[in-house]
Amino acid sequence: MNIKRERPKVLIKSILLILLLLFYVYYAVIYAKLAQHTALRPVISLLQIHFRRTLPTLHEIILEEDLRQVQQEEWRKPPARRHCTSGIFYPLLRVFTQNAVFTINSECFQQNTIAEVQEQMVPETAPLIFIDQRFYFPFGEKQKCRFLCRITTELEHAQNASAAVFTRSPTAAMAMILKRAIWAFHSMESPLRMHEVHPDYKDQFSIFLTSNPNSTIPAVYGAFEAFNQPECLIGDDIRRRMELEDGRKWLPSNFKQKNRLIAWVVSNMNAENHRKLIVARLRRWVPIDIYGSHRLPCPDGDCHAKLGQMYKFYLAFENSNCRGYLTEKLFRDALGVGMVPIVIGGSPEDYYRIAPPNSYIHIGQFPTLGKLAEFIHYLDRNDTAYSAYFAWKALGTLKTPPIFCRICGFVHKILSREMTLPTNQFARHTEPTKLCSHSERWLT
Repeated sequence: MNIKRERPKVLIKSILLILLLLFYVYYAVIYAKLAQHTALRPVISLLQIHFRRTLPTLHEIILEEDLRQVQQEEWRKPPARRHCTSGIFYPLLRVFTQNAVFTINSECFQQNTIAEVQEQMVPETAPLIFIDQRFYFPFGEKQKCRFLCRITTELEHAQNASAAVFTRSPTAAMAMILKRAIWAFHSMESPLRMHEVHPDYKDQFSIFLTSNPNSTIPAVYGAFEAFNQPECLIGDDIRRRMELEDGRKWLPSNFKQKNRLIAWVVSNMNAENHRKLIVARLRRWVPIDIYGSHRLPCPDGDCHAKLGQMYKFYLAFENSNCRGYLTEKLFRDALGVGMVPIVIGGSPEDYYRIAPPNSYIHIGQFPTLGKLAEFIHYLDRNDTAYSAYFAWKALGTLKTPPIFCRICGFVHKILSREMTLPTNQFARHTEPTKLCSHSERWLT
């Protein structure tokens, strides 16, 4: 009788032991895969990848969706618990983090010459990237990259290319040879002036390098890097205090020599946003000296640097009014040489979120061009009010973010299946009807 009673207990113990053994084998396999993965990629583990896809940390914001996720999470928090006092992350935060992830420099925007980059030993196994125009791609802004890539502009050498960067529609030969490559579209022009791409090829692009901050890889002309919390947008409270402070110590050293009011350097007089007509209307109230084709000749040497010694204001008028389209006219030609930019191109919100705070005058802030002219004359007479447009220098500095390491890093992550990007996004990144507007308001 005792033996019969013991048999069920023995059976239960056996079943439990078998289940325990299966449980152990299962987790041993999982651990082996995890160990193998982390041995191959010591920087990122499977658990970290899963975490980044659910809610990225500030140092993992690489994709547009990442920034959207953390921004939405920020807005859910009560104001006292938010990371940014403004409650808004800097729209070009992804430029900072992409550089940090894909370079080996201690400073995100440190630049290196071609020779310095070519000193790196690039193995033949490194991904090959085909670029359709050597002069168009900013080779001189290469960095020492965390990931290594090879580059060719010769189609006959591109049969095994992992990626292809096109600045215009590929030819039939390019499309055939590079049909297995990752396709990227690169343009520094506005959507209204980008090269046309054949409809048959548009859906093959998965990476976009444009001046729009929402691009896969924002190829922006400039960025404002705050000294304190560069990941955050500077809010209204700080901007209001800046307007009240005496910023004369930040005026350009040659301020007393500035004896002219407004300069404009222009080559294309037939821009889509009718900027020529806007300037003609504005000249009714304020003097504007126009330099360029069939106009005043630029001073010898660095034209804008010389103009910065003479003029207080500069017309940083873009050729198109498109979302996020802020070019070298703002960052290099005006702010970079000590002139206050008067701007049109992106929306007032674009400039608010991307440009240095209180550094520019957007014509959209004024009901009429006459009111804008009155304000310019007021600043010309009031040095303290004018100096407020240079107070941003106490809060941060301008950077010119290169893109080579970022495109190389994206290629590596796609090839290793750590990242996937959607296709069928061409219209979203390039369609003028979705991204651009007109200037009729200032022409009436």
